[in-house]
Amino acid sequence: MKLIRRGFFFSRTEEIMQVNILNQRIGKVKRADLNKSIYFRTCNIFLFDDSGKLLVQKRSENIKPFPGFWDASPGGVVRINETDLEAVNREIKEEMDFEPDDVKKIATVSIENEEWFWWSTFFKGKVVGEIKKSHEVEDYKFMSIDEIKTRLKKGEKFTPGCLKGLQYLH
Repeated sequence: MKLIRRGFFFSRTEEIMQVNILNQRIGKVKRADLNKSIYFRTCNIFLFDDSGKLLVQKRSENIKPFPGFWDASPGGVVRINETDLEAVNREIKEEMDFEPDDVKKIATVSIENEEWFWWSTFFKGKVVGEIKKSHEVEDYKFMSIDEIKTRLKKGEKFTPGCLKGLQYLH
């Protein structure tokens, strides 16, 4: 497994797409300026292997937000001049250094926590080739949906976005 570094994912000056409560594009905002009153957009992809298991990654304890949480792999903010599909493809390349197969949009939903309100577009696709682990990821595994449910019952933590997106997988 080769270690790669994601160049722009947590840049505090990165300009990302600002949207309104209806997910309509209204401008740009720097990542460092995000707060509960500023809506933004993210993208995530659920990647499956040939046996139908989902690729999940355990976030490093040193990475915020959600240190040590399991997450659907990969995802991130949508930059100012990107479509959701362009953003998810960029995130895959930055985080795992491969191009997925059979990418399909499955849902766009709103997500809220104590710090932020955001819109997330979820995609699904297939893993093609070798996965290269980012320095921001402690571990990754392929898990069945049943295994994820078992881990949740045991108290393992999954990111809010991952949990929300799992509801839309069929």
